[in-house]
Amino acid sequence: MSNLCLGTAQFGLDYGCTNHSGKVSPNEIDKILEKFHNSGGKFLDTAPAYGNSETLLSGYSQYFNILSKTPHADPLAQVDQVIESFESSLENSLAALNTSHIQGLLLHQANIVNQYPDEVINWLTSVKTDGRVRELGVSVYELSDIEDWDVLGDVIDWLQIPLNLMDERAIRQPVLAQLRNKGIKIQVRSVFMQGLLLDHKSAKVVLPDPARVFLDRYNTWCEKANINKLALLFQSVMQYHPELITFGVNSISELEQILLSVGDEKANLLQQWTAQDIAATDIPESWLNPFNWELA
Repeated sequence: MSNLCLGTAQFGLDYGCTNHSGKVSPNEIDKILEKFHNSGGKFLDTAPAYGNSETLLSGYSQYFNILSKTPHADPLAQVDQVIESFESSLENSLAALNTSHIQGLLLHQANIVNQYPDEVINWLTSVKTDGRVRELGVSVYELSDIEDWDVLGDVIDWLQIPLNLMDERAIRQPVLAQLRNKGIKIQVRSVFMQGLLLDHKSAKVVLPDPARVFLDRYNTWCEKANINKLALLFQSVMQYHPELITFGVNSISELEQILLSVGDEKANLLQQWTAQDIAATDIPESWLNPFNWELA
């Protein structure tokens, strides 16, 4: 379980297009974190943008390696304002988490480094040097978000990318192999596509026709073949050997199901899946970014 990372957006936000229960209650959060820790989980992924999730984790920072993120920067802001917002946000995160340092800090808005490369990289390097952050990283939706990987690739330790059965664009890019050769670790997210790959019929989002066709065919096959979707989705990303797989839950029962499914290797579900003629084709690339979703 050491390569699993628990995402915490649901702790502080009404997050997920198939989430009909709202934010996770503090009591349920305690149960989830205790179960995850006792099961060998070592990493938590959070961010200032996730409501009060960092505060809710304050009693657990000593038990987990915590990865947080920078705030979203105003593209019209001057560079000194951007750096000041990063600095203030990091100090607020450390205070909320009740810790003097965190394991990792990721740029949450990757393209800001294109706008102010020297200043952003210098600041990132400084917070690692002063010990408040042990590792640095960047979170992207597409690898093209970054214009110059040669420079950033010498600074970061982590690259966070989306990866699931509907979206394998980033993992197949040649630049990714180059970054891995530099020793950069890969953290994947969106394994469930905010729940779409588990229960798209209840999703609170408008689906373009190609996505709906794919999800209908995928769901029909899973039902007929009695496929454990959770196990299949994890196997589909594990084949690429990422260092971390990030996922979120809304309840302790969901976490328990996931932990059982991750260890379910009785059948090679991935081999069964690849034998099917079901491909996520013609889905608009812009739609694969949840920021562009239209709510139903």
